[in-house]
Amino acid sequence: MRINPTEGKLLEAKDILDIGAEFPCVADEKVGQKWRYTTFTTGGSQNLHASDKQVGAIARYDYQTQNLEMFEHGKDKYCSEPAMSSFKDDPENGHIFSVVYDAAAHSSEIWIQDSRNFEGEPICKLALPEVVPLGFHGKWQAK
Repeated sequence: MRINPTEGKLLEAKDILDIGAEFPCVADEKVGQKWRYTTFTTGGSQNLHASDKQVGAIARYDYQTQNLEMFEHGKDKYCSEPAMSSFKDDPENGHIFSVVYDAAAHSSEIWIQDSRNFEGEPICKLALPEVVPLGFHGKWQAK
């Protein structure tokens, strides 16, 4: 969507993708500016079982190449909204964090993915001591 903030009017609205998308995020350095990537949760591709379609994957759309990349978490695994930590010298790349709930094991983990290998396996999975409920929202904050 493009809006005129002064007049509060919608200038343009168009669909970019034909899949459901929730909780879009961009690098903090790019909020309110032109950016290359938007990362979001989605139901995934046809490979996921119908019960896993709620939030079984994260995806990233590249506005420059118009390419969609997707990472599916697997059967009975559901992810929260992604959060991004950017590399200082390359704010459009970094690490993507998602809290993943494993329904079969009734446990939660934080999965960390390298944005330069978005569709590859996570570089780290951190077990959490308690289950984090679906719908939990978080934000990455560097110290």
